[in-house]
Amino acid sequence: MVMLCLLTGCFHESPDPLAPGGMVDPTKVNVEVNVSLDFTIDPFVTQSRAGSDFYRRFIVDLYRKDDLLRPAERKVIIIDEVRTKEEAFRLPINLNVQPLDYTMVVWTDYIKVGTGEDYFYNTTALTDIYSLEPYQGNCAYRDALYGTALLNLSEYSNEWNKKIQVSIDLERAASPIRIIATDYEHFVEKHGKKVAEKATVTFTYSFYVPMGFNALTGLPMRSQMGTSFVVPLSMAERLEEGLQIATDFIFVGEEGTNAIVTLDIKDEGGNLLNQVKNMQVPYRKGYLTTLENNFLTSEQSSGIEVDVEFDEDINVDID
Repeated sequence: MVMLCLLTGCFHESPDPLAPGGMVDPTKVNVEVNVSLDFTIDPFVTQSRAGSDFYRRFIVDLYRKDDLLRPAERKVIIIDEVRTKEEAFRLPINLNVQPLDYTMVVWTDYIKVGTGEDYFYNTTALTDIYSLEPYQGNCAYRDALYGTALLNLSEYSNEWNKKIQVSIDLERAASPIRIIATDYEHFVEKHGKKVAEKATVTFTYSFYVPMGFNALTGLPMRSQMGTSFVVPLSMAERLEEGLQIATDFIFVGEEGTNAIVTLDIKDEGGNLLNQVKNMQVPYRKGYLTTLENNFLTSEQSSGIEVDVEFDEDINVDID
């Protein structure tokens, strides 16, 4: 295992394959990868990151023009920590590949510390990424980005020891949504503090939403209905606007659309205390959707807004 410490972060990767005798094949093209993404923009900027159990992972796949289903080359980089004020940086990746034509696909997500395994998404093929079960909602680390670039390397077929740099702009594969309850105090008054401390919020997609994503085409896929997750109310984060009782990321394409969401508020014994049924939740690429209302005590589901600016008040445009 090779460890490269750059940008004050530690990067782990497997060594490049060498030609027989330990020499790099001079007929191959050496490709360096530069990626651009803004580490300072977080769709859930106040959600605690102290003592994180997650590392950021980058996967770089190369697909040949005559085979867009299986990567001809893959590199994986795990970043322990990145502290940089720059939006663009070079991944410590050197691909030595045959001088053919490829499409490069870059995917970045989070995995658990101490493992190299998928956690939120199955990434066996970047053309068919999908959410793993059990579904891990209400976590800022579901955030994921992707980007692509065409590599026309066949023009270097008659050159030896050729080196090139490729720059890729990454964008979010999933749109973040958050639900803020403005009536927690009223909920405590109605049911008592002990009930409130043990209550849960069940978040359910009542209709079809994409659970998969093709990072080569940038299109969501694998739509299914009924996906849900449970959040203890005691884990909700208190914001200026109210109590953030649930968050999630939904795979999204270029066109904005709607998800249908049902919230079930239950006590420790599973008894239903309140239900907000079949809310229409608009979401689109590059925006944080905020739903703010009396979700704990009222069945009303109005008050939906889409935040479009990034500032200290947590209105976020995440492109």
